[in-house]
Order: sequence, then structure tokens, then C-alpha cells
Amino acid sequence: MVLTEQFINLCCTVLVDDNPKFTDSVVGEISFILDSYNEEDTAIQFRPKLQLCKTILKLRLDKKSTEYIMDSVL
Repeated sequence: MVLTEQFINLCCTVLVDDNPKFTDSVVGEISFILDSYNEEDTAIQFRPKLQLCKTILKLRLDKKSTEYIMDSVL
């Protein structure tokens, strides 16, 4: 199965949102899904976005603030 751009966008949105409903459990599920995909499983044009999403995920798992994450990826 191939990751879609919409799914990657959704993951990025959830990972930078401070909403309390996006608990560590939700982040863990996103991590599980993203870890199971390699770049080869994603269309070439979406690979940079997947890498961005994985970078945001790593920062989120490291308990960095939303402001820090945004500054880091910009």
C-alpha cells in the first residue's frame, strides 16, 4: 500500500497541533504507521513531505514544543 499526500498532510497537522485530544497514544500510532513505510513506498513527488513528517514526528517524540518544531522545520 502506498501513502497518500492527504494522509501525510493529516499526520503533519496532528503532529504540530497542541490539541489535548492528540495524545501520546495518537502520536505513537502515527509513529508506527510511518515507521512501516520507506521512501520507496511513497510516490516520488511526496517523498520530501514524508521526510518532513518524519522529522516533525521525531521532534514531537523528543517532547519539543510546537514553536521549537516549527522553527526547526522552517
